[in-house]
Amino acid sequence: MIYKKVEMEPDKKIALVAHDNKKHDLVEWAKFNRVLLAHHKV
Repeated sequence: MIYKKVEMEPDKKIALVAHDNKKHDLVEWAKFNRVLLAHHKV
């Protein structure tokens, strides 16, 4: 397998998507990771 290294900007655009029964879990995950997510556009 060949791997390719890609240079990326330090700030990223992130979309958070969850099905209806997992939305609460996604909100809890986002709250837990809010410090890391604060560096990006969510």
